[in-house]
Amino acid sequence: MRHSAKASTCLSLAVLIGTTLSGMTWAQPIARATATPASPKPATTTLPSAPSAADQQMSARQSMEESIARQKAAIQTQLGNAPADGFFVTGWLSAPPTLSVAADCTPANPGETDAAIKDAADAEHLNPALISAVVRQESDYDPCAVSAKGAMGLMQLMPETAAQFSVDDPFDVRENIAAGARYLKQLLGRYKGDLRLALAAYNAGPKKVDGDPPAEPDITETQDYVDRIVKALDGASAETDAAIR
Repeated sequence: MRHSAKASTCLSLAVLIGTTLSGMTWAQPIARATATPASPKPATTTLPSAPSAADQQMSARQSMEESIARQKAAIQTQLGNAPADGFFVTGWLSAPPTLSVAADCTPANPGETDAAIKDAADAEHLNPALISAVVRQESDYDPCAVSAKGAMGLMQLMPETAAQFSVDDPFDVRENIAAGARYLKQLLGRYKGDLRLALAAYNAGPKKVDGDPPAEPDITETQDYVDRIVKALDGASAETDAAIR
């Protein structure tokens, strides 16, 4: 009986252990934590910081001053080598106006300017001496000249005038003279061949001349301008086809 009880106790214990063991959740092998490598960050290119507005202005001004210095030297050489008895290259009729020099502009030689004046005069049926006198008075034959008001080149075209005649480069000798000659011809037609009115409008603008009737404006600079150019023509006609209008 004692053995039977002991056996029964052992059996009960075995059953208990078996039940416990069968109900246990066996621990799974601990997985070794493997760190997932982080995606590499795209390489960051460090761009140089943009120059400040002040730095840009200083750089642009320095470049312009260097260019102007080179152009002035070239222009002085050009004018110094100009023939004194050239038909189109003569001295100033008066003291030249205050002009600056455009950057990145190539000075012209007298022969190039003379040829451009002749071609423009032929195209517009104008006296070449008229175009020559206007060029002298406007810029003293400096294709790089820029006035304080923004007029540009040999015949000092204002930006709106250059745009009106589709000028791509107002400092190009041929483009500038061709446009200036067309403008002069247009003004002569507007004022029915009256040279003084046409010249006054070229200098001061048509709005200062238009009226009923049109008249030269009471502007000393404009009146002197007209007088000097008319005097240079010495009575010659402004147009080669003046009789056909």
